[in-house]
Amino acid sequence: MSLKNIVQASINDHLDNDIGFEIDVPKYDHGDYALNLAFKLAKQKKKSPKIIAEEITTQLNKNNELFRASSNGGFVNIRIEDAELFNYFVTFLNESPKLISKKNVILEYVSANPTGPLHIGHGRWAAIGDSLYRLLKSVNINVKNEFYINDAGNQIHVFNESIKAKINGTPIPENGYGGHYIEKIINQNKSGTNVDFVIDDQRQTLKKMNCTFDQWFKESSIQKSTILEIINKNYQEHVYKKDHAIWFRTTTFGDDKDRVIMKENGDLTYFAADIAYHLNKIDRGFNQIVNIWGADHHGYVKRIEACIKAKTNNVDLTVILGQLVHLYKNGEPVKMSKRTGELIELDEVIDEIGSDAARYFLLEKKPDIHLEFDLSIATKKNMDNPVYYIQYAHARICNIINKISDQKENNSLELNDMDRQLMLIGSRYYDVLYEAAKTYEPYKLAQYLYNLAKLFHSFYQKNHVIYDEHIHIKRLDIIKNIKKIIVHGFEILGISTPEKM
Repeated sequence: MSLKNIVQASINDHLDNDIGFEIDVPKYDHGDYALNLAFKLAKQKKKSPKIIAEEITTQLNKNNELFRASSNGGFVNIRIEDAELFNYFVTFLNESPKLISKKNVILEYVSANPTGPLHIGHGRWAAIGDSLYRLLKSVNINVKNEFYINDAGNQIHVFNESIKAKINGTPIPENGYGGHYIEKIINQNKSGTNVDFVIDDQRQTLKKMNCTFDQWFKESSIQKSTILEIINKNYQEHVYKKDHAIWFRTTTFGDDKDRVIMKENGDLTYFAADIAYHLNKIDRGFNQIVNIWGADHHGYVKRIEACIKAKTNNVDLTVILGQLVHLYKNGEPVKMSKRTGELIELDEVIDEIGSDAARYFLLEKKPDIHLEFDLSIATKKNMDNPVYYIQYAHARICNIINKISDQKENNSLELNDMDRQLMLIGSRYYDVLYEAAKTYEPYKLAQYLYNLAKLFHSFYQKNHVIYDEHIHIKRLDIIKNIKKIIVHGFEILGISTPEKM
């Protein structure tokens, strides 16, 4: 159980009320947790929050060995007893994170068109998606991840015609594909289709980034001839004809206008294929659909919501929209590849900075903000590089543990306030894990691990584990668990934890 849940359960045991309340994290000097309960009870009890907070504090402190409460204005501050905090911290990792949802989740991300190499934006969706997949699995949620291959649209025809034109020395079709990658396919694709060559190339790039999928789902596996049949079967009352086209009445479900599923010329739209694909997800038993898309797909959210709502009320859709990545080097924008003179490929970035740095830098910020990514910082082997900074904390702990040999253990040495602060932030690991999993935000875990490493490095400068031929055994227990947290957290983020640096 997380520390926050333990505290909340203890509070509920000591108070007799049905009013919901939030537990926040105040400044360290104020306490470990803070309650806003007095403000919620003020109207009901017809008293000031200050007086109510004092009454709650008195009640909480009766026969309570877990924490001490104090009032500050209308807030109730909670400070966990030092012995209880230590006991929780050195044992909580022995218990696996609990199941926080019984949903069957299908997580789709990257899903780049099979017409060229992956770029840095695809890398962001890969880092976020794969870390989220690992995060959900870590709290025992039933989740599968999937790469949707759009291999049945007009762009595939244009792609193949572009390659044929290049081979024959004829002009590339309008809006066709050119550049070095077409040359690569011609020179290296000795067997199989052009699309399969690209898919395998994308698969290898993602593998270098420590990212794999349970399934690569081809759009072509849903027969084009059956898509309209599938839609009519499932959505008969929501489909209508107008101006020689077939429309889906998405406005019934909150969209700003109805959407075409078959054009006047008989061609199906991308939306038609998306409907069939999401129905396929539902038919496979998934009741929580999570899609990670680029921000340019924001207009598709309402129409996909509409097709799900029109089918069932038992399936939830979450769409995570990610913004663009802007690459820099030594503070200067980088737009073109030195190798090809074209847009920078994800493969090239991984080769330059490594998988660890690529994953961390691409997922450390909220997806809905533009990411400014400086390659020169990512390659540094010093404390300016956040992924190195966290890995170095782990390596320092390993170094301390490896030095322990003939020293005598001393279990009577007391802990100081810095020990306590390190234990407290370490004890909040499961709190962070559950919150990040519930909100589908793995960046919160990346930021937590950085703050944990920051506190450890300060701790390392002042608090010694080994001194005067003695081992501070309690302090040793603390850093061993910090090590476990970093390893567990970085496994979720798909990042290595070297023991020497």
